[in-house]
Amino acid sequence: AFGHTLKDSFESFINERRNKPAELLAKFLDSKLGPCSKKETVKDMEGLIDKVMAIFRFLSSKDVFEAFYQKDLAVRLLLGKSASLDDEQTVVSKIKAQCGPQFSATLERMLKDIDLSRDLLSAFRESEESRDGRMGDVDLNVLVLRTGTWPKIPLCDLQMPVRLSNHQDVFRSFYLRQYP
Repeated sequence: AFGHTLKDSFESFINERRNKPAELLAKFLDSKLGPCSKKETVKDMEGLIDKVMAIFRFLSSKDVFEAFYQKDLAVRLLLGKSASLDDEQTVVSKIKAQCGPQFSATLERMLKDIDLSRDLLSAFRESEESRDGRMGDVDLNVLVLRTGTWPKIPLCDLQMPVRLSNHQDVFRSFYLRQYP
């Protein structure tokens, strides 16, 4: 009875400010999973993630947490600022265990896009197109992302320099041969 009352009291307390605890918990995770975090041991990081998920269980606005976490995850992944993809995967799998596969599907697709892009880029760097001299000394880094998975950003009209446009064409022809 006391444990149940304590749980109910904590849940009531944590949700008094509606969406703010969810936002702050996502921001805390961002600070620990991002590039500025001090390197913690795997065991310490797992313990930290477990503690965050213990608080997450009490949030009534899990969807708000997910929106902030997704935006922060996108920034970390797209800019290569994640301290550890394994830790990112751990958080997503714990969210999935807590809330179900529907809730975590977008986060899982984001991580999958990064893995597939990494494999595709590795294959491109080993390909004839990459080594035939047309790429010069440019180190091309490409991410292929699914539409509808990543947070929306406004489109802008970009005029790429001819040299970069040529590199884009080389990669595009490689990609289209892989996925006709």
